[in-house]
Amino acid sequence: MDTNYKNDVPKDEYGLMLQATRAIKGAVFTIGSDLKWGECESDYDYAKGPRYFEGKQKQYSGFLNAELPLFQDRLILSAGVRYDWWKNYDGEFYDNTTGELIEIDYPSNTDTHWSPRAGLVYHLTGNTKLRASFGTGFRPPGLYDLYKSGPHGSSLFEIGNPDLEPEEMDCSFDCGFDTRPLYEIFKFAEGLKLSFTFYHSNYEDFIYSKILEPGEIPSFFIPDPDMDVKQKVNVGEVHVDGIEAELNYTFKALEGKWDAFANYTWNRSKIHEHNLEPELEGTYLRYVPRRMVNLGITYDNPRWFTISCYMRNVGPVYYDEENTKVLGGHTIWDLKVSRKLPWIEDAELFLTVDNLTDKEYKEYWYDYAQPRVVYWGIKYTF
Repeated sequence: MDTNYKNDVPKDEYGLMLQATRAIKGAVFTIGSDLKWGECESDYDYAKGPRYFEGKQKQYSGFLNAELPLFQDRLILSAGVRYDWWKNYDGEFYDNTTGELIEIDYPSNTDTHWSPRAGLVYHLTGNTKLRASFGTGFRPPGLYDLYKSGPHGSSLFEIGNPDLEPEEMDCSFDCGFDTRPLYEIFKFAEGLKLSFTFYHSNYEDFIYSKILEPGEIPSFFIPDPDMDVKQKVNVGEVHVDGIEAELNYTFKALEGKWDAFANYTWNRSKIHEHNLEPELEGTYLRYVPRRMVNLGITYDNPRWFTISCYMRNVGPVYYDEENTKVLGGHTIWDLKVSRKLPWIEDAELFLTVDNLTDKEYKEYWYDYAQPRVVYWGIKYTF
């Protein structure tokens, strides 16, 4: 394949959310709508000819939620429902890079989904609350997942899949608690907070990237010997289980306020049922770390400045479907400094440094992640 080309691959997305809330006899009701429109198109100009794709998508959603406090606000019940209507249309593919013209008009596709949810929060004491929630969900495939067909660097080619079905979360459950452990028991260290959450989700028609075998690659494309060809597909059922724990400590010292936190996530995301390749059932999802650790500390002195330092540690991930190839974990440091401008009210000067040590690492096998990036500017709030 000729890897010398010029490309233009824009994607435009628009949205409008409307929401209204009203309290009626102690209950709080929220009603609203979430409207989205999007379109994508591309031009790849190779020496041998052009390749082109385009498509459009729209999604209209409406939701209603009610929140009811009971027992003098110690117990809060909530329930809601969301309705989604989704359609992709005007999909087209054109290729004339091989001397054999290919023109495809993709059929339109539409679907709907009702997503109920419910939750409760119980204030066991003034410093401890228990919480649980249950819900379902719906996610249509993105525009690029449906239509984009083009190279991603020199070692990967992505093929759009206009036959993708929406991904449905048919069950999601989480429960946990928030407390001030030392203050609750010993009446000191009120600024120390502990949170713990367990979560579980089941996904049907899960949208997942698949490395295509030679016989699965469309005839319009002949990859180089060392090039992978990837396509998004609906694999079947995926189960996600995990826990999240966080400690946060706020205290005052040196004429300012300190805020430190540490959180840990353990995640177990596995393919439970694979309609296309049953031998992959029981494997972990690619590029989903099984553990993550985040640390951070902030010093805030309104008279002088605010400075924050963060550490992100991500464990190793599998980058092949069979879970035989491992991409090592990484640790990244970020820094943010800001100062309010005394001569302009509600304005501040800020400096942000992502990947402070300029560490070279990969989040995906095909690309190195972003090197050190420095942002600075003035933020004005009005």
